[in-house]
This record gives sequence, structure tokens and C-alpha cells, in this order.
Amino acid sequence: NEWKTRYQTQHQINEQLEKQRIMLQDKLQNFRETSKNGNRQLQKRSNKEELSD
Repeated sequence: NEWKTRYQTQHQINEQLEKQRIMLQDKLQNFRETSKNGNRQLQKRSNKEELSD
């Protein structure tokens, strides 16, 4: 009975960790995309400023 309880508890923890992993992976992907887009915009601004000088 003790092992069954341990198994069930560990299974629940593993499910929670997997949900957290997926959530963090999504956040990281969004951050990377935002960073790429932000860097592109900064490069465009920088290029425009260089051309106007």
C-alpha cells in the first residue's frame, strides 16, 4: 500500500513537472521570437540612422 501511494504521488509530481516544462519551453520560444523581432527592428532603425547621416 505504501508503494502504491508513493507511485501515485510521484506520478502526480511528474505530471506537474511536465506541464511546467512545456510552459517554460513555450515562454522561452516566445522570448526568442520577440528578441529576434526586436533585434531586427533595432537593426532597421540603426541602418536608417546611418543612411541619414
